[in-house]
Amino acid sequence: MFHIIDDEPMLREFLETIIDDTGFSSRSFKSAEDYLCFVDSANFEKPTAILSDISMSGMTGYDLVLEIRKIYPLQKIVLMTGDVNDAYIQQVEKHLCYSLAKPFLPEKLIDLLTSLHTCEAAHKKNPSEKAFQGCEFSIAYSCPFH
Repeated sequence: MFHIIDDEPMLREFLETIIDDTGFSSRSFKSAEDYLCFVDSANFEKPTAILSDISMSGMTGYDLVLEIRKIYPLQKIVLMTGDVNDAYIQQVEKHLCYSLAKPFLPEKLIDLLTSLHTCEAAHKKNPSEKAFQGCEFSIAYSCPFH
């Protein structure tokens, strides 16, 4: 299960379609605030990873990352942005598995989803293992799982 947070309906639908067509499941939210309400609900199911836009009305993706880290310190998080030179990315980079520059090809997203899913499966199989060395995406980042 992948959770998508983006205030653009077309992008949420695009991501849902790719995720679902790849064989994974997804659930999407139109804002960070809606997502945090869901996290506090009885229906919450911890995802393999969270994919969130950065620039949203209300709470930003950056603030969402920091809130999620308070609740789930090892949750896999990917931030999506159209501004790859964004100074805030450097501030939250240590909390991310990856930052995905928009626009991106569906193949890039599929590779990322597969890597995140494989990483999650490896950790469920062997929770004492701190790092999953097969993740090609986390090499350039401070992913807590690499």
